[in-house]
Amino acid sequence: MKNTSKWITGAAISAGSFALVIGSVGVAQAHNAQGGSGPDGGKRGGPQSSLIADGTITQAQADSIRTALKDAHDSTEAGVLAQLVQNGTLTQTQADSIAAAESPRGKGELLKDSIVSQAQLQALRTAMQEAMEAGKGRVLQDLVADGTITQSQADAIAEAKAQVGKGKGAKGMKGQGRQA
Repeated sequence: MKNTSKWITGAAISAGSFALVIGSVGVAQAHNAQGGSGPDGGKRGGPQSSLIADGTITQAQADSIRTALKDAHDSTEAGVLAQLVQNGTLTQTQADSIAAAESPRGKGELLKDSIVSQAQLQALRTAMQEAMEAGKGRVLQDLVADGTITQSQADAIAEAKAQVGKGKGAKGMKGQGRQA
């Protein structure tokens, strides 16, 4: 059980920069949809909620960013799983099971059910971290290239993500775990 908890924690961390943006946009959307105030109002909000509130980006741009990041994460995971099958770390059946598990908890269940080993999940986690680090910033640059956002908006988003990574995020976020 302790190893499962470590893997789940590691899997959550491996989502890294993608999860920060996706989660903060989701919080901003839910928050804005409910008519709440931004992070300066004392309620929960991610770094992008303040970028929306101050007019740096629009809600439509935040939606586009979230979609692009989710697509990039899904594509990265598919590529990593294919590579792990190709190099013999996973069988195709195991890779399919991992792909079908939509959350770290679901992946933990695969370990519990002996479908995959701890070493295999660690290999997946490591490969995902490496792939996401290599692609860091590519999604924002693609959005700049296609005219969805400007370079200055991409820079503001990257800075907001960096501040959250340093524990200097929006009020209500510092020290918080995964937020629904």
